[in-house]
Amino acid sequence: MPIKSYREFVTKFFGSQFRNIRALEAFDYFLFSDHGMCIEHLQSLSKRKLEDKHANTLVSPAYFDSDACEITSRGERNVVFLRGVFLDNDGGGIGPDKIAEILHDVEIVVFNTHSSTAESPRYRVYIPTTTIFLVQTHELIFDQIWARFHAEGYRADSLPQQQAGQGRFHGFDGGKRGPSSLFYLPCEPRDPSGRIFRWYHGTNRKVLDPRVWIDAYSPPDSEDEADENEVTGNRVATRRDFVQALSEDRGPCPR
Repeated sequence: MPIKSYREFVTKFFGSQFRNIRALEAFDYFLFSDHGMCIEHLQSLSKRKLEDKHANTLVSPAYFDSDACEITSRGERNVVFLRGVFLDNDGGGIGPDKIAEILHDVEIVVFNTHSSTAESPRYRVYIPTTTIFLVQTHELIFDQIWARFHAEGYRADSLPQQQAGQGRFHGFDGGKRGPSSLFYLPCEPRDPSGRIFRWYHGTNRKVLDPRVWIDAYSPPDSEDEADENEVTGNRVATRRDFVQALSEDRGPCPR
């Protein structure tokens, strides 16, 4: 069914699709009536057999405006809004069952990467959200997820930190926290034993509401950081914010 209006596009947006990791512009969009249809689509993609992970396409939860910055087409300054959150686990640390326990109150989907095996499961986590939100809220959500890792004893954000005695490494790629990150879509793993596709949902889980997570955000210890988050963190995820994001001066492009 064709999209008839800009409002309908925003309402049905669930991600931007890219042909490869170097692509600068999306070739298609994930447009669905609800998050359940999006997850069913991910599940159907998970049954594809690919010879190489680079034969796969990628998704970003962000919608980009390539004209927003003269220097980049798909950088952070090009992100207009996002919907949903992706996490990338490179193996080790928090396993698929444990991440479901840590994120016990929200719906999540856990699916394997192409290189996942039974001995070393590698996976991604998709967390649908009720609405679109801005870059500042994306960072705030990640801060709270990372705080949950740390509360469970996974305080090391890298293997060197773990080796230095700073806690267990959680296994999630901090480099993928950026709002402009791309993630390979689900497919069959090269080793069939590494297949994972689990949709954790039910009465005790709700679709992540960015506004609820904003309200629940605990200010950082640093007074300077608290002042900054008072301005950037409490941005409600509404269409008004989306329109403002299109028109506001977001500062100079990174050089």
